Amino acid sequence: AAGAQHGAIPPGSLSGPTPFVGAYYFNWYDLENQWERYQTTRNPTLGRYDQSDPSVLVQHHKWGKQGGIDFFAMAWSGGGSDLIQWERAEEIDRRIDAHLKMTDGVKVALMYNIRDFAQAGANGKVDLAEENYCAILSDHFAYAARTHMQADNYFRVGDNPVLFLYTLRDYVNYVDCIKMALERMLIESGVVPYIIGDTVWWSPAADKFDWADFRAINVSAVTGFNTYDAGQPRRMGHNFAWDNAQLYHDMIQPAWAQHMVVTPSISPGFDDRK
Repeated sequence: AAGAQHGAIPPGSLSGPTPFVGAYYFNWYDLENQWERYQTTRNPTLGRYDQSDPSVLVQHHKWGKQGGIDFFAMAWSGGGSDLIQWERAEEIDRRIDAHLKMTDGVKVALMYNIRDFAQAGANGKVDLAEENYCAILSDHFAYAARTHMQADNYFRVGDNPVLFLYTLRDYVNYVDCIKMALERMLIESGVVPYIIGDTVWWSPAADKFDWADFRAINVSAVTGFNTYDAGQPRRMGHNFAWDNAQLYHDMIQPAWAQHMVVTPSISPGFDDRK
């Protein structure tokens, strides 16, 4: 995923500063035998590695820097809440802390995955008004603000630590909840995050999004974590690159109208045949 820009590019400009470049980083191998559960068509250079191995972290960061990667956006399931959450969240949280302590590493941003503790409904939506989801989210945001986001190696745009919200497009009844969570981050830790919302998808159309709601929770940029959809084989064939480019292009006008950056993502070598 290409990250937020080093500096704002005015609408209509054909030149500007070099963008930040980030890569999504899946830090849960091999917590639950993922190498067996999620078969691959090619084996990694390091083999079926365990990410609790410090040497794996060192090598990944080395490759990241060699490849011109500015930051890793790391899947994060939350932390710091006494309420029920995914049992593996604490281990993932420890791993992120290890990445942040790398002395010569790529910077790190959190990609918050609410689906690790909140159940989506039959329509695929996550309703923050249900159960104690809002309270858990608030605990998680506050914890991130006072811990990971204070690290020197945390990725920032200006003074603002970057926070990805995975599948934000599927959140419902979230505005008041997230506004309160953001206020808590500010009051308790002085943190105002630069939020990148995972909203880019094939439906609804860009002009049907609740852009005012995104603005209300201080979304600074929109992106698509992964726009591959096996349920749309017509779009996933040889025309995928063209259709995907058009999908992002359609986001530009409504996003810029809300002073939001459109952050494109690419999927080099994406292979979901297994």
